[in-house]
Amino acid sequence: TSSYDDFMTASFSEIHSKTLVTACEEIGFKLRGGFSIGLIDSEGLQAEQIPVWMTEASVINITQQMLITSNRLSKLLAKSMCFNMKEGSQYQLSNNINDYKSKLINDENLQKDWSLFFADCGFNPKNSYRGERVELSNEYDQSCHIDFSDSIINFILGHECGHHIAKHSINGTASAGSFRAEDPYKEEKEADTVSYTHLTLPTNRE
Repeated sequence: TSSYDDFMTASFSEIHSKTLVTACEEIGFKLRGGFSIGLIDSEGLQAEQIPVWMTEASVINITQQMLITSNRLSKLLAKSMCFNMKEGSQYQLSNNINDYKSKLINDENLQKDWSLFFADCGFNPKNSYRGERVELSNEYDQSCHIDFSDSIINFILGHECGHHIAKHSINGTASAGSFRAEDPYKEEKEADTVSYTHLTLPTNRE
């Protein structure tokens, strides 16, 4: 980042770049010329990896719309979680599927929130509505939201980093719209595999 970056972009880039670089180094992935992460003020649910001309470096971009939609999704996931209270103020995610079924069946507001989310994304998958604000009412949901949000964004950025590591964009940009004819999803699957290897979603909060 530089002094020319706005605060939101600089903060986003710095935090997630460190996370990805640390993960890649721990696993042993070679970062070649390295990469920079950018947050684009643009519409559309888009993330992409672009090679830097005459170098082995890459730029990984994610749109603000993607970030907003991911944040909305992570809040809805957090609101859908069920917790078992332990001693004192400790709590743990329930591993009983019936707890989740009961919560979804009996919480009409949660059903409405999910319906609006799917309706907004279904109406325009490439540029969904931002929708109504999703409110979190307790510390359990908030802590889960942070975990979900970090995991979703890290997976998206890790996927694009996977394109960089696997050299998918040697001849152009690597994104969901740049499938190869022989196997449309080969490179996307490879990038998913690279991304998934260094992501762990916490299952307990204390």
